Amino acid sequence: VTDRTSNSATIGCTTDTAGGTLYWYVSTSATAPRAADLKAGTGSVDFGNLVPTLGANTAAVTGLSASTGYYPYWIQETAS
Repeated sequence: VTDRTSNSATIGCTTDTAGGTLYWYVSTSATAPRAADLKAGTGSVDFGNLVPTLGANTAAVTGLSASTGYYPYWIQETAS
């Protein structure tokens, strides 16, 4: 997590495969969501997806509160 302000942040992950879909999900729970919930955004504070590049990938998160702890989760699906 970088560039955190009172209501936004940038989250990131590193992938070893480009292409497919990289889903991101931000929650107030330390328990990881089920894959289907992560992809649908069920129960998230903010979520989305992108086409990943090889290496570092980032997403801008909004709707945060300054005094709340958040947990980012990621899942990647690649074309076969």
